[in-house]
Amino acid sequence: MKRQKQASRYLRVATLAYKVTQAVLPLYRHANSPKVYTQPQLVASVLLKVYLNLSWRDLEDWLLTSDQVCAVLELEQVPDHTTLYRTFQHLPMAVLRSLNHTLLRWLGVSESVMLVDATGFSPTQASTHYRSVSGRTMPSANIKSHWFDNIGDTFDYTYEVNDETLTIWGGEKGSPAYYKGKWSDDGNTNSGGWVYPDGGGYKSTMTRIK
Repeated sequence: MKRQKQASRYLRVATLAYKVTQAVLPLYRHANSPKVYTQPQLVASVLLKVYLNLSWRDLEDWLLTSDQVCAVLELEQVPDHTTLYRTFQHLPMAVLRSLNHTLLRWLGVSESVMLVDATGFSPTQASTHYRSVSGRTMPSANIKSHWFDNIGDTFDYTYEVNDETLTIWGGEKGSPAYYKGKWSDDGNTNSGGWVYPDGGGYKSTMTRIK
């Protein structure tokens, strides 16, 4: 009975998320879009990610096992996590917040319970299953940092350091947005660059200040 209620809730959220996006978004972002997925389908999936507090990879896996949700979203195939992340990147934050606000209002959920951060990254490395069954956050074995801006958005990062390289993931380890750089011989400089899923990014050099 509990599983049926959960499934029913997910279907209701998916249905309303799709209705919200269909009401305000054009079918495609531009005339040359591949037209494999519509904007309402992709953005509704992003809203589900925010509502369920999933990572991008978890969202893809969740959709792959949710035939009824895919039917509601009219998805003939599930977009991969990089496609979903690119959709998020191209979506103005003001639009995402407005869509999220409308969805929560239709669901009768207090907006203070659901916060959309500026990255869409999961705020914890703990598995979704662990969070769902325990209600707690598992301590991370990785070095993590959190950056807060002046409008309430949060940016989370995970670090991996060894004698030769430094890797910084935007959000969880294995994220499609990451920095990778090499240490200088004296260990005082790290040179590399940020890589983004849409092919963007930039070079960066960090120098230790003594």
